[in-house]
Amino acid sequence: MRFQVFATGAMFSVAVNALVLEKASAAHHLERMTGRFPNSQQATVYSEERCKGKAYTIKPDGKCTLLPGDLTGKINGAMVPEGVVCDFYIDKKCNEPLWIGMEDPGTCNFSELEIGNQAKSVHCYDDTERGEV
Repeated sequence: MRFQVFATGAMFSVAVNALVLEKASAAHHLERMTGRFPNSQQATVYSEERCKGKAYTIKPDGKCTLLPGDLTGKINGAMVPEGVVCDFYIDKKCNEPLWIGMEDPGTCNFSELEIGNQAKSVHCYDDTERGEV
């Protein structure tokens, strides 16, 4: 009797977890298809070290993002969520790399990497669907 109760509980738990994962996967796919990303899935760049000052969010949509005029060449930190990778460029069209492959959690001290106050464009993408390990 105890085994049957345990087995039934375990099967219920597996079914609930599978449903939750399926729902999360479907929601993520819908967000990617519609171009909507929750703030938790967007990278954020900052004008000051320690991830302070003016902030700007960047969707991980695989497109080159030109930084707004007041932040062009004035980025000093970035927070990058899990599953997102961002590349920083010194030109406005993502052709001249400054830093390639910034991942979670990012860095709030660009001066340590010697890349502060240089980025003009950023390319962020969702790395979870590239099949990398």
